[in-house]
This record gives sequence, C-alpha cells and structure tokens, in this order.
Amino acid sequence: MKYSIYNSPLGKLYIVATNNGICRLDWDVIRFQKNLPVNSNLTKDIFPGFGRSLDLYFRGYREDFDYPLDLIYLSPFTRTVLREIKQIPYGKTKKYNELSVLIGRPGAQRAVANAAGRNPIPIIIPCHRVVGKESLGGYSGGMGTKLWLLNLEKSGIFHEIVSIITRLRQECPWDSIQTHESLIPYIKEECEEVISAIKEKKYLKEELGDLLLQVLLQSEIAKDFDILDVCEVLASKLKTRHPHIFGNMKASTPEEVRKIWEEVKRNN
Repeated sequence: MKYSIYNSPLGKLYIVATNNGICRLDWDVIRFQKNLPVNSNLTKDIFPGFGRSLDLYFRGYREDFDYPLDLIYLSPFTRTVLREIKQIPYGKTKKYNELSVLIGRPGAQRAVANAAGRNPIPIIIPCHRVVGKESLGGYSGGMGTKLWLLNLEKSGIFHEIVSIITRLRQECPWDSIQTHESLIPYIKEECEEVISAIKEKKYLKEELGDLLLQVLLQSEIAKDFDILDVCEVLASKLKTRHPHIFGNMKASTPEEVRKIWEEVKRNN
C-alpha cells in the first residue's frame, strides 16, 4: 500500500492506494494515521498525473479523475451508490431521492445518504454533489468544505470561456487583429445595450454576456496582465472598500457606507 500528501487550498489531503487503485482520501490526519497500515510507502504522486489533476481541479478546471479505484472492502450497496455518485457531472448536483431511484431503490433516501456518508474517496467520488431536498445535506469534510467545492465547480464555466477567448485570439481572423483601441466602439455599444435591456426588462442575461466578452477580450489582448489578474485586483478593491464587511468598521446605512468609501479612497 502507498500514500501521498497533497497540499490543497483547504488543507492537506491524505491519499492512500492499493495496487488496484485509490482506496482513501482523507482530510483528517488523525483518522488517516489510524487507518494507514504500518508497511505503507510514501510516494510523491499516488498515480502518474494525479497531483496535476488535483492542481487543475482546485484551480477551477473540470476534472473527471479517471483513475483506478479500489472499493472492494465496501458493501455491494455502498459500491452501487458510490458508482452512481461518480457519474454526477462536474458542476451539477443530485438529491438523495434521485439517486435512490437511479439505483432501483426508490424510497431508500436514508440508506443512500448513509452510503454517501461512508464515501472513503471524497472529491474523486464527488459526494459533495449530493444534496438534500431542502438543504445541502451532510459532508465528511464539513459543510464549509462542501459549499467551497460546490462554488468552485460553479466557476468552471468561467475557465472554459477564458480558454475559448484564447483560442479565438489565436485562430479567428477577426479576433486576432483586434486591439484595445479597435474594440472601443463595441464596448460603448454593449454598455448601451445593457442599459436598454435593464430599462426594457428583457434580454439582460444575453447583453451582460456580450459586455463580459469585451472585458475578456481586453484582458486577453493585454501584454502585462490577464483576466485572473483583473479579478485579483477587483477582489482586493472590494475587500478594501468594504471594511464594514471584511474588517472591524461598522455601517448600518447606505450613507455610512458612502462615508467609509470616501475615507478609504482618501487613505489609498
């Protein structure tokens, strides 16, 4: 048996594998050490490319983790439930009652929930994508971790769009020749169309997408930054300008917030 330790944004992940495949991924070092056989060997990467797959996943890219798994020590029912959970697409969720129907056991929501709770390989078998009828349900890594993972996967479409823009700049004759200046008329046009959509109360989603396209193109054209740098600057600015949310200041009215903004601007 072998194991590796991966430093994730949520803390260390302890991955264990037999010769047949990955059998455990644990957030808890004490539980990991308790269940690890004494003759286990530490390895840099549990399988070739697995660490890279985790890197991509935690950066917000879709990853299906197509690696061998060893679940032989689990009950047949639990294995059936976990196989169904493994099929839940990235960025999607299923309810316990939906899973019970899929495995041919309608009405067995509680048993399905218990089986999901016994999942020894979270993330790889994405039990965080299983939710309750009116709540998020439980999670072995804690509800904060479950929510974090669900939000991470929602952002996956953003990275897909960025990759599309990069390809357009490389392969499309029109997109490849655009400059910051040549796109100014389109930025003005899209801003006006967003305003019109707001006033007319229709097509706002589509028009916001067209405006976002201009932001993405400008960021792709830039030589000294990209869209992630833009997002980083914006995140920093939002936190700095909202110390009543991310700091120790207090504000209960829009006017108090406005005064805080003015003070922050003066000091920066």
